[in-house]
Amino acid sequence: MAIRYINDLNLSNSKLQNAVIDPLSSAPSGALEGQIYYDTNTDKLQLYTGSGWVPIQSGNELNTTYTFNVPTSTTTLRLSGSDATTNDVAITGSGTTTVTRTSATELTISSADQYTGTVTSITPAADNGSGSAITASGTISILGGTNITTSITGTTVTINSTDQFVGTVTNIATGAGLIGGPITTTGTISPNYSGSSNIILSSGALVTPVGGDTLMVSSASTGNVHNALINTLSLSSLASPIADLSVNNYKIINLVDPTATQDAATKNYVDTTFAGSGALIYQGGYNASTNSPNLTTSPNSIKKGWTYTVTVDGTFFTEQVRVGDVLIANSDNPSALSDWTTVQNNIDLASTTTVGIASFSSDNFAVSAAGEVTIKNGGVELGVETTGSYNPTVGTDTDIDVGNNTTSGIDIINTISLTDGVITSFTTETAQSASETNPGVILIASNAEATAGSNTTKAVNPFQLISNINSGHTSRGYATTITASGTVTHNLNTFDVMVQLYDTVINDTVYAEVVRTGNNTINVIFGATPANSIRVLVTSVGI
Repeated sequence: MAIRYINDLNLSNSKLQNAVIDPLSSAPSGALEGQIYYDTNTDKLQLYTGSGWVPIQSGNELNTTYTFNVPTSTTTLRLSGSDATTNDVAITGSGTTTVTRTSATELTISSADQYTGTVTSITPAADNGSGSAITASGTISILGGTNITTSITGTTVTINSTDQFVGTVTNIATGAGLIGGPITTTGTISPNYSGSSNIILSSGALVTPVGGDTLMVSSASTGNVHNALINTLSLSSLASPIADLSVNNYKIINLVDPTATQDAATKNYVDTTFAGSGALIYQGGYNASTNSPNLTTSPNSIKKGWTYTVTVDGTFFTEQVRVGDVLIANSDNPSALSDWTTVQNNIDLASTTTVGIASFSSDNFAVSAAGEVTIKNGGVELGVETTGSYNPTVGTDTDIDVGNNTTSGIDIINTISLTDGVITSFTTETAQSASETNPGVILIASNAEATAGSNTTKAVNPFQLISNINSGHTSRGYATTITASGTVTHNLNTFDVMVQLYDTVINDTVYAEVVRTGNNTINVIFGATPANSIRVLVTSVGI
């Protein structure tokens, strides 16, 4: 963005070097009389006269006549003015069009296109035969042949075929399992009962049973084929499986109890054999808080050996059980705690009234991975460290006072004497005051001392520091807003001030004439009243 000046710029007869007039493709709007710009379309300087833009000429216009000629060895048309200036216009061809220089003042434009002429004859042709040429007028005929007909309507010719894919089968051959062929005109084809590839071995052996679906079965004894009802075939008549046998999610029913080691067992056999036998049979989780499932009400269907895991703490009969405990039924239909075996997994810590797991304080005792308990260093060993003059109390003497004093403001404790763990006496030293070379105690300056800035032994807190910085900024600067030329009173009591101006709407820095009219005033002068308010910043650079 360009720097804005809002007053005249006086170079005091100095040269403006290496400057570029603003190049624009169109004239700027809102121009003032005397404004100039460089027109990039006409390559001329343009001057605004107050009523319009005119090109700036470098001298009088000397062109009064123009002549045309063609420069040697070119296809350029040259415009020569009477002032000896020239302008060339190049003429070139494209595609099939060419431009050639035929003389000093002549160019010839030629085209290679030959899209003109007369068709003298047309001769029709076909797959066979020969056609006659049509020179001026005539007719091309499209005729039908065998099973082909043609018709014409206007300029449309339609070709039709009368073939309908009809004919006569002249030969039928026989395939595997058939005899009687081939047949060329008439004859009979029948099954070959004696053929090796047939399943029908004898037509007289076929019997059609009634009462259901049938399968065609070959008899091993007669060699004949019979139709057999499917529901009369037994599994025992089939071969043994040679892979896993699936019953498609259906049950195998009506089995007898097993006798051999590899016999299948029925549910009744398993239930009566293992239930109540005393073998542990896991039944799932038990919520002791809600007695779910109900294990305490008799009669019930619980069998000896049924096992449950406690999933929620609670009371089982009169006994506290915890998560992870295992309950095992000792008999069928158990009705009391004695009918159960409880395997505890979660035992509580011991208390003064409840037997449980002992615990030790980690402050004084250490427990190894094997469970060995030892007293830590510094722990209390009963019967030894509690004898004699042992006193665990450590107290302080009421005479200890490390408050203010008149020397440096702080006393520090040096030595302490103890009797039976009680502080009985102490000695102190005085902390030295801080200086530029020695560390020590330092005081905070008052606001007045911080403002005066003369004390060299006291510190300034952050509030005083920021307050004085802000006060210094305020006393060395001044800001105001103006809308026109005029006097600004800053009261900084010096000519050594810097002045900066900026537009309060677009916040750009602008420039105007600034005159220091006194120690406390400046005069800001604009060439014309600015469109927006101008902020004036005055800063003292003196001490």
